Parts: sequence; structure tokens; C-alpha cells
Amino acid sequence: MSVTTRATALGFAGCVLLLACGGNGSGGGGGGGGGTCDNIEGTWTGSAQVDASACGQGTYTESGPLVITQAAGSCSISVAYYSYGSMSGSVSGSDVTFSGSYPKFSGTVTLDQVNLVVSTDQTTISGTITWTYKGGALTCGGSTAISGTKETST
Repeated sequence: MSVTTRATALGFAGCVLLLACGGNGSGGGGGGGGGTCDNIEGTWTGSAQVDASACGQGTYTESGPLVITQAAGSCSISVAYYSYGSMSGSVSGSDVTFSGSYPKFSGTVTLDQVNLVVSTDQTTISGTITWTYKGGALTCGGSTAISGTKETST
């Protein structure tokens, strides 16, 4: 069974970074409303190096946007990850986490762990996402390395 699990972490392709959320992903863990955190709201673009070898898809690169929404003064975020839907998360200092799952082919991709860090000048984001695909008799996992830049307003 050919399964292209493009859980390209955060996106750049998607949700981290960001994109126009097309899909019916379900939000995962949330974050608190207070605390100290960077304001990371915006659209991030870049690339995601996906390792789906365990799923028979090898490694490949995706690119695109990741859109993060963050209310003023809040450490809670909403992340539009590629076209996989909107997911909930939080920012703690410069560390970004979010979780969720979304339908893909005849199964579901679940983001198991998201570890992203925003640069001190808040212009770049990078990190890794590990994920699991379950569909039919196939259960496999992979990882995605994300690297992106925040788009500037003109």
C-alpha cells in the first residue's frame, strides 16, 4: 500500500508552517493564556524534510506556508498546518508545541511530538516533528525536520 504521509512538520509547507487550513484536522493539546512567550503570529514559509521510510515512501522535501494565530498577550496558538487543518498549541518562551491528527488517504496521521524553536529575533523557526500513520493494516511512523522564515508585511 502506498502511503504518502506528508506530515511535514510545521510546515512550510504547512502549518509550521502554515497554510490555508484545508482539511478537517482535530486540535490537540492547548496552552495556557499567561506566562512568558514570544509573539510568533504570522505566516512562516520554508521547507520540510520528511522521512517516511518506514511507510515505504523514502525521504522527500515539501515546501509551503504555515500560519500561526496568537491572541495578544496569550501563549496559546492555533496552527494551520499545510492543508491538514487547524491544530491547537502553545508557546513557552521561544519553544513552540502543537498537536493533532488529520485524515490522510484511508487512514489518520497523528503528530506525536512537535519540537520547534523560534529564533531570538523571531524571524526563523526550526525543529522536528515525529508522527504516526495508521490506515488499514499499516501502522508506521516518521519524522519531519522543519526550517522556515517569517514572512514580513509589506
